[in-house]
Amino acid sequence: MHPPSFSGRTTTLHDSTDRIAECRQLADEADRLAATSGVERTRKDYELLARSWRQLALSYEFSMHLERFIKAR
Repeated sequence: MHPPSFSGRTTTLHDSTDRIAECRQLADEADRLAATSGVERTRKDYELLARSWRQLALSYEFSMHLERFIKAR
């Protein structure tokens, strides 16, 4: 599992969409790893990681919607 490669540059709508998709993919991967883990502590860690990736995706979505709202005003 590799973290997203964000360079700190100004993001475009396309970049934000890519980031959201990447966060969701990483969440799905963490879910798969949790499901196959035989160690409870490791499973719980992967479940937490999946939730964190999904929360980050939601944060990016919110930022994207807020940016659209501000630009429309």
